[in-house]
Amino acid sequence: MEQSIERQAGLLTFWGDFGAGKTYALQIITNEARERMIESHYVRMADVLEHLRKLYAQKVDTSPYWQRLLDIPVLCLDEVTRYNETQWSAERVWMLADTRYSRRASHLTVFATNNDPNKLLPVVEPVGYMYSRMRQGTLVELRGDLRGVAK
Repeated sequence: MEQSIERQAGLLTFWGDFGAGKTYALQIITNEARERMIESHYVRMADVLEHLRKLYAQKVDTSPYWQRLLDIPVLCLDEVTRYNETQWSAERVWMLADTRYSRRASHLTVFATNNDPNKLLPVVEPVGYMYSRMRQGTLVELRGDLRGVAK
C-alpha cells in the first residue's frame, strides 16, 4: 500500500473472503493519500452504478462526479463485482475500467473484490473485462476475518 501511494500510479487489487479487511485497506489508502495532499476518493461500485442510473434516467452521458471518477489521482473502488448490469451500465463500467487502466502510469486505481481475479469465473462480460485489467496490476490476497477486530 505504501509503495502504491508513493508512486501515485498503477493498479492494485485486494481480494479475499468477507471480513478479510479489503474495505479497510481501501479506506486506509484513501485517507493516507489525503494526508499527503493527494486527491483521493473511496466509493462502492453499487454507489457508482446508482449515480449512473440517475444519469441514464436524465438521458445524459456524463456529470461532474462521473468525470471526477475518471480523472481523480487516487480512486478506490470497493465491491467491484457486486452489481446487476444493464447494457448501458456495462458500457460505463468498461469505460471506467479502461480509462483508469490507460492512465495507470499517472493515476492509482485500487480495486476490492471477493473473487480471485486470476480465476476465470462465469461472470458478466464487464466484470471479466475489469478482471483482465486487474491482472495487469498487483494482486493481493487478504485472508482471515477482521470483523471482530476492526471495531
